[in-house]
Amino acid sequence: MLPLPGKRWFRDNFETAFLEERVRGLQVFVNAILSKLPNHKIVREFFCLDEPPQVFSYQPEVQAVYGALEDSITTLKVQLKQKDATIMHLTKRLALLESQIKSCPTCTNKTAN
Repeated sequence: MLPLPGKRWFRDNFETAFLEERVRGLQVFVNAILSKLPNHKIVREFFCLDEPPQVFSYQPEVQAVYGALEDSITTLKVQLKQKDATIMHLTKRLALLESQIKSCPTCTNKTAN
């Protein structure tokens, strides 16, 4: 049986490349379970193969997913603000350096080459 793809312990679990790889790994894992044990009672119950859930029967699960998504969104917003602040800082720094280069006659000659 295939192992479950792991989470990261020390780096960002929301990094796009990591998430894509983990989703692919989870899909391979689920496909393997469904191909090897399609008639096993526990597998059929877990994946609701015999009786798909009704809208109201899984409300706590939906709320849990929404809660997790809200947490992810909050984390991503914080990361975005940090990256925006970094971009703003670097843009100002670049403008300052460009200004210094323009006012420096020896610097202009070196950067033109």
